[in-house]
Amino acid sequence: MTFIKTYWRVGILLLFHLIGFCGLLVNPLYFSSLTPYNLLLSAALVLSAAWKQSLSFWLSAFGLILAGIGIEIAGVRSGVIFGHYTYGEALGFKLPDVPLLIGINWLLLLYGCIQWTRQLHPVPAAFITALLMTTLDFFIEQVAPRFDFWYWQNDHVPGRNFVAWFIISFFLSLVASRWLRPRENHTVKWFLVIQYIFFIGLFTATYTFNPHHTYLWLDIASVFFPFVLSFDKKVAFYKSWKYLWPGVIINAIFFIAWDIWFTDKGIWSFSPGYISGIYLFNLPIEEVLFFICAPYACVFIYDVLRAYISRDLINTHARKISIVLSVLMLLACVVFYNRTYTLFNSAVALVLVVVNEFVFKNRFMGWFYLAFLVSLIPFLLFDGLITAIPIVSYNDAENSGIRIYSIPLEDLFYCLSLLLFPVQVMEYLRKKKV
Repeated sequence: MTFIKTYWRVGILLLFHLIGFCGLLVNPLYFSSLTPYNLLLSAALVLSAAWKQSLSFWLSAFGLILAGIGIEIAGVRSGVIFGHYTYGEALGFKLPDVPLLIGINWLLLLYGCIQWTRQLHPVPAAFITALLMTTLDFFIEQVAPRFDFWYWQNDHVPGRNFVAWFIISFFLSLVASRWLRPRENHTVKWFLVIQYIFFIGLFTATYTFNPHHTYLWLDIASVFFPFVLSFDKKVAFYKSWKYLWPGVIINAIFFIAWDIWFTDKGIWSFSPGYISGIYLFNLPIEEVLFFICAPYACVFIYDVLRAYISRDLINTHARKISIVLSVLMLLACVVFYNRTYTLFNSAVALVLVVVNEFVFKNRFMGWFYLAFLVSLIPFLLFDGLITAIPIVSYNDAENSGIRIYSIPLEDLFYCLSLLLFPVQVMEYLRKKKV
């Protein structure tokens, strides 16, 4: 009875979204006109589950609805915030050019994201909320014109749309999370999951393979199984998210800045034929996503090994490995001092190894090296694909010129750095029980 009492609303949401999903595939014109009723039903179910919330909650929720409508009106009229777009008729009554229900949609999605991140510190929680909102928007954008939701000028979604979604979602989450996160709402949490399944399903069902999506699919493939298996009972990696995400976020900021700089200097470049054409600064959006997907997958491997192997197999050799690696990276810095990629890559990895092994004397280094060795298998497969196709082309004048098939040798140090810092932060936070 407790289960039914808690999840009956989720069952109704699932049923109506399933009907809508099938209907949109069979008769898109008719079922797209029913979208407002589905959204109103979803709002009624989600908010009825929150009826015991405080007045501050309801004022905050109403404020988000108004903010969503206001942002969309400014966006449609100016074309500055998201780009130039117009709404179709599927989302119902418009005032003046924006469906009023779009404000409710902003509320439900933000509320769902905030509920999933409610155990985290507000800043990383806002970052993950923004990431979830932007990722969902990407899939919605792929099907929106087909179902008369909205239309983009020249049928092209500009990169600033996703940047704007991320920034706006981040700040709205920071402002509203204080009132939307205290009491758990299972209905809105699963509403968000259903929305993801619904729109990814529509995207997949109507998708015709486009070479421009190659890098995106590789990103999704790299993180899909680690994410799904994060809920394995023995590993329970999802319980470590609050320790994982701060390190991943800081790591991503560093590597994205590094990537922007190196792309601008011509140290590597991206083939337009295999990317979507959506850019953040001068980086393809797929490259930005890589710095979330790859560390997540690699740190997941680290936790799996710790959960399923009873003892640290490399513990007694960890310091020797660190010494050997430090010497190799120092030599690389000296020998290839005039090759920017080799020098910078080796120096960053050297600093991380020295700090963890000889300054902090972290005891997890044996586990880390084991995870690093295992991670090299999927990493080299992924890296091999993007450099062989090629999605990414390296300027050999800026690296050692030594390759493993199509992969620059320095990418091994790159993988080490990409994994070590998030592990370091995660283990520090676990120890402090933040």
